[in-house]
This record gives sequence, C-alpha cells and structure tokens, in this order.
Amino acid sequence: MENSENSTLFVALNYAFGITGTVICSFQLIPQVPSTLGIIGYVPQYYEIYRRKAVCGISLIFLSIDMLGFALSALSLAFNPPPYNLSAALYYFSAIALDLIIIILYYFLNILRKKKDLEHNDGQVNNNYSNEELQIN
Repeated sequence: MENSENSTLFVALNYAFGITGTVICSFQLIPQVPSTLGIIGYVPQYYEIYRRKAVCGISLIFLSIDMLGFALSALSLAFNPPPYNLSAALYYFSAIALDLIIIILYYFLNILRKKKDLEHNDGQVNNNYSNEELQIN
C-alpha cells in the first residue's frame, strides 16, 4: 500500500511542477522558474529508478519524441535575433541530457535485472517490468 501511495504522490508532484511551469512560462512571469520546475519534475522519476534499480513504466518512444522536441526548440533559438536566450538553451540541453540518461539507464539496469532473473529463476526471464509486478529487493 505504501508503494502505491508514494507513486501517487510522485505523479501528483510531477504534474504539479509541470502545470505550474507551463502556466508561468505561458505568461512569462519569471523566466527561470519554468526551467527550474521542469528540471525538478525529473526528480520523482529518478527516485523511482533508484528505488527499483530498474527503469519501468516509461515509454522510450515518448522519451525520444520529448528529446526531439527539446532539440528542435534549442535549434529554434539559433534562428532568433540576438540576444541569445541562454537560460532557455540550458534548460533544453539539460532536459535532453536527463532524458538521455533515463534511456541509458533503461538499457543498463534492465540488462542487469534480466541477468539477476536468470541466476535466481532457473533460466526464466521476466520481460514484463510493469510498476505493479516489479519486486524491490
């Protein structure tokens, strides 16, 4: 029960930071706040990866499209007239890096998880790493 409550809390925090960042960015109230909130929005996912020692419940297609969006946004900054928006560029490149790290961890940690499954389950590998079925050891 505690795991589902923690997951629900992290999802709620992620949405709260995302919505707050979107609203502030839309009205351009404070330029650095949306970037900061956007980066803080990655904290729940990294916490879950650390806690589970595996990446599960994430769509690699979504992460790829997300990275493409950030890359194109960063590219669009090059076509804006001076001065160069350094804070936006840092945010875009930070988000690309954080997404890329999640993708790398997906392959690295899940390969380690499969090797562990092979050793402990007589050669049977569990390829279904849903949030509910993944046991934390």
